[in-house]
Amino acid sequence: MPLLHTEALTLRRRRTRDADALITLFCRQYGKITASARSVMKTTSRLAGVTQPFHYLNVVLYAKNESQDIWTLTQVALIHRFASLQNDLWKMAFASCLCEWMDLLSEEFESNMRVWDLLLDAFQRWETNMPAQEELFFYQWHLLADAGWQPEIRQCVLSGKKEESGWIYLPQEGGIAARGLTTGGLEISGGAVQALRRIADSNHPPNHRLSIAQKNEINLLLKRHLEFHGGGQSRSSLFLDKLFEGKSNFTD
Repeated sequence: MPLLHTEALTLRRRRTRDADALITLFCRQYGKITASARSVMKTTSRLAGVTQPFHYLNVVLYAKNESQDIWTLTQVALIHRFASLQNDLWKMAFASCLCEWMDLLSEEFESNMRVWDLLLDAFQRWETNMPAQEELFFYQWHLLADAGWQPEIRQCVLSGKKEESGWIYLPQEGGIAARGLTTGGLEISGGAVQALRRIADSNHPPNHRLSIAQKNEINLLLKRHLEFHGGGQSRSSLFLDKLFEGKSNFTD
């Protein structure tokens, strides 16, 4: 009857039956784990508060055997609550988007310190500062790269050319192609590709800000790449897009 003791970040909680819930954790030692928390939706449960998203915990997980898909969350000790990620709509949207990308790109029980560091860095950064879309691009890119699914942005996937004024992103080819060599796909400017290359080459979230047009192009490229190669659409990304759309309409 194995027991796992580990630090973990809570990423998602979804109700199953009665007052039970499934908690998606990303664990420092073990990677992503889905854990069952019994009666956690009851207000009297000692686990009710700390199993919500965006908590940093010490947890104990139990299973009858190590081959189980779902473990049982038995003990929890709070290390830190990222309160502003829960209480601020914009911060919650950014953090939820990042967590959903991690969930789509990660397999259960794949230990990955790089992903752990990315998630914890994002939570700590956004707890005290308003998130920037360029920062989200950095984390999304490096999640894709860590999974081995990053798009080819260094050269044309059809000709090998490395510099063009404009490109076409081809999801079926997994990268960019020079305009004029193909039809269809997503048009993306040379400036947006250069910006994405700088993000890909950086070890830290960027401080510089991109134009609205460049952000829109990069956002579409990354989302389409995730949908085609990562196995699903990110609903949190769509929600974040709606927030930006509403902000733009209000500003206008």
